[in-house]
This record gives sequence, C-alpha cells and structure tokens, in this order.
Amino acid sequence: YADRCGALAADDPLNFFCAPLANESDMAARAGLDEVPSGLWPSLGDPRVTAAISLAGDAYPYGGTTLGDLRFACLQSLACKVTSGRFLDFDLLLDWFETIGVAVTDVNDDPVANGEFIRQTCFDIFNVNTDREAQVVAYDENEDGNVDELDLDFVYDDQADEFVGQFLIRQQQLYYDQNATKACEPGRDCKAQSVWGWMDTPAQTTYAYKTCDPAEGYQFPQYNQQFIGGRAFQDVLNQPTKYIEPGDYAATEGFEWNNVYDEPDIYLDFLVQ
Repeated sequence: YADRCGALAADDPLNFFCAPLANESDMAARAGLDEVPSGLWPSLGDPRVTAAISLAGDAYPYGGTTLGDLRFACLQSLACKVTSGRFLDFDLLLDWFETIGVAVTDVNDDPVANGEFIRQTCFDIFNVNTDREAQVVAYDENEDGNVDELDLDFVYDDQADEFVGQFLIRQQQLYYDQNATKACEPGRDCKAQSVWGWMDTPAQTTYAYKTCDPAEGYQFPQYNQQFIGGRAFQDVLNQPTKYIEPGDYAATEGFEWNNVYDEPDIYLDFLVQ
C-alpha cells in the first residue's frame, strides 16, 4: 500500500486513497500497537462478526419508496415545505399555507398574491411550460382527461373512510430465511422481509418536513437571491428513528412479504406521542 502510494505522481487522482498514510502513527497508537507494523497489520476483527453492512444511507440493502416526493417549489419561503401529489393546483397550494399561517413571499419578501405567480416562477426556473413537467402540483396522471382528486397520491375511499395511496418499490430484491428453504419455497411461503412505513408530519413551528435536508438539493443562484431548495436526507430509510417525532404517524405492524405475488398493505394507524 505504501509502496504503491509512493510511486504515484503528485497530481495523480489516486492520491486521494493514500491520505491515511499521513496518520499511520496515530492509527497504530489508537490500535494499541507500539509501532507501525512493517508488514500487514494485525486483525482487529471479532469472530462473532460475519458480515459488515454500511448503514451510511441510501437505503441499501433494504430498499424503499415514498408517496409524496419532496419538491423544489421555486420560492425560498417554500423550501422543504412542499411534496408532490399533495395539491391540485398552485392556488390551492397557496391557500393551504395561508390557512396554516405560513407566509409565502417572493424574492423581495413581499407576499405572493396568487398561485399563478408561483406557477410562472417554476416555469421560468425549470424552463418548462406545463404542470406535468414542473412536477410540483397534480397533473392528469391517470389519463382520464381531468385533473382532480383521483390524480393525487392519496385518494379518499368513501367506504373505508380513509385515504389510500398506491406505491411501487423499484429494483427490490426478495430477502428470505436462507436456513428454511428445505421446508418452504422461496418467494412463496418462506419467511421473508417485512414492509413498514411511516409519515413525516411537518414541524409545528416552521411547517418544514423533518426528513428534508435544507443544505442540499436544487441550488438556485441568481443575482438577487441565492438559496437551496432542500432534498431528503440520505439515511431516512435506514435510520428513520432519527426523524420520527411526536405528531408523525407510523404503521403498528409491518407487512410480512413472503410471497412475491402479494401486494403489501400498510396502515399508518399509530400516532407518535
């Protein structure tokens, strides 16, 4: 390792991987060694550990999805406060924030008068000319010729008296009990993974979503304003307990997804206190 790093030219990008060599004395001391080993370092492994999986983020290997993606709503005052599939049009979006007492302002901190202003601002920023392209409010997603409540992520079911949303988990592998395959058929009745869900309720003071990282996402630089639109934290699906707070809803039980042909049903029935 040291020999290969020593042979690299000063401008070789692989030097990035050689940075630890500058701290090898400290590394040896922290490992309890009297000096830096001249050959391979002794193993610090624990025989009880058979696999190491990173939990740094991006949901691997668990997989996951969302109903309602965090959206850049084109105004700094709406950063981390808007999700897709929630509003039929920009007027209703503005009405909602006026109802809950959240000021929606323009670049000069003046109140936005109507939804069309937000709409045209998005069209200018994204260089688009339709709501479907802007992806902030609803469009004719079910292609029935109308933009109505049926095009939202959650549709009200009169008979069940609840809101229902359909979700799709892409590129998800089925993980099952590898030790039970003699008594069951993988993908049909072997005990496999559980599907669970929760809902991020906007914060009571700012009405921003706690799962939104305000320091990342769409960067909007112009001569008279500069701000970042926000995006979901990368470890939301791996470490949801970092973001679940009182006021959120969660599923009391996960769906045991043993048969690949089943369609999981998740009920968000538990109010976090």
